[in-house]
Amino acid sequence: MVAGSDRMFLPAEASIDGDRVRVSHPSIRNPLAVRYGWGAVPELVLKTATGVPVAPFRTDDWQSGPG
Repeated sequence: MVAGSDRMFLPAEASIDGDRVRVSHPSIRNPLAVRYGWGAVPELVLKTATGVPVAPFRTDDWQSGPG
């Protein structure tokens, strides 16, 4: 999930670029935050180079909801 300045998270498209994961959404010009594996039943598909699943994480410290 990715969010811009409105703090509304939308499903992200992700791609691997070397050792980085790039996330985007067509409606978000300037992404500010990413959440991976967020929710009651997350789908954890991201793995490290050695095949270890990546734990859920977030890059923001926002309270729930927009604002």
